[in-house]
Amino acid sequence: MRKWLVVGAGLNLALGVPGLVPVWLVWYMLSNWPLADLGWTRGEPTENDGVWPWFVMFGPFVLLFALVWWFANRPVRRRAGGAARCTGRRPWRRSSRPRSR
Repeated sequence: MRKWLVVGAGLNLALGVPGLVPVWLVWYMLSNWPLADLGWTRGEPTENDGVWPWFVMFGPFVLLFALVWWFANRPVRRRAGGAARCTGRRPWRRSSRPRSR
């Protein structure tokens, strides 16, 4: 079990560095269109193509990266015991009980 926790940490660190690119793409798209329309950010003044090219060019890239991350973590989660710990209400019930002394 410990081996799979180390593998999971290494895998997520290895995927996390290039994972900054999709995070930046999502932020750029959000800050230029919906958040700029609400007045929360300022849109890029030279960005006048609209949102459609961003969906067509970078939407599949972000989706592909999310799928790679998910498929890479599925076997690690199953072998590290994360599936048993994260399902159901057991962890919530255990953490919400008052301690008896």
